[in-house]
Amino acid sequence: MTWIVGAATIGMVAIFGDTAVSYGDAGVAEGYGVQKVGGLSQLTAVGFAGSVEIAFGEIGTLARVASEIGPRAEVPQILSGWYEEAVATYRNRYSSDLRGLGCELILVGASDEVMPEVGLYRSHGYVIRMPRSDEDPPPLEPLPLGGVSIGSGSHVPSYVDAVRDHALKVLTQAFNMPHAVGFSAHLILGAILQHTVASHPVDGVTETLVGAVITHDGVYADTVSRRLSDLGSVDHPTPQLARSMEDLRALEKRFGLPGLGHAVA
Repeated sequence: MTWIVGAATIGMVAIFGDTAVSYGDAGVAEGYGVQKVGGLSQLTAVGFAGSVEIAFGEIGTLARVASEIGPRAEVPQILSGWYEEAVATYRNRYSSDLRGLGCELILVGASDEVMPEVGLYRSHGYVIRMPRSDEDPPPLEPLPLGGVSIGSGSHVPSYVDAVRDHALKVLTQAFNMPHAVGFSAHLILGAILQHTVASHPVDGVTETLVGAVITHDGVYADTVSRRLSDLGSVDHPTPQLARSMEDLRALEKRFGLPGLGHAVA
């Protein structure tokens, strides 16, 4: 089961998730996983649940759009350059079997734009749910004030609510930190979420976290082997976490698990 949790407040966003990958009746892979949260620019990150193949395909396009916009590409700009064409061509690019597995994305980011009424930077967050069959996709969902969770693991309320509530509280209190707000919030969230996941065990949900806290000043990212790094510039990710279909196929071969069917995050 996957859980991806996104939360936002004025000028700051957080997105965290697990790394489990499953193969239907074959169960959850042991020894490797998928990096379900990644950076698109200095200000944005995306997390996914559902078909790994679709998600990596869409995130690749999102990354290309962000790169064309520039290093500080923001969520509304990226959506404007990706969403309409992605939806229009979705049925032609992916089989019905893949679409049936679903694909949900959380796109979050900070902003260079200051809200004049309060003198603070904006933040952005949206949930995108791609259609499972031939129906039209639901509209983009702005990230609610209380945060949001996606994925099959998000149906375990006591588990995900604990994670989401911690994220929102830390983001809300972070503005009382006089220096390095994003850095401080990242360290606090990382410690709290690791404890929360370990103390709320759920079958099929791994304890490994991947995530980021993003402010106007930068991206503060956490993975199993990298305490702090800019997600948008990680050239050598953790070997056991796939960041592309090529990575995933190589890990499946290494662990002797090729041919199990479609991977689901």
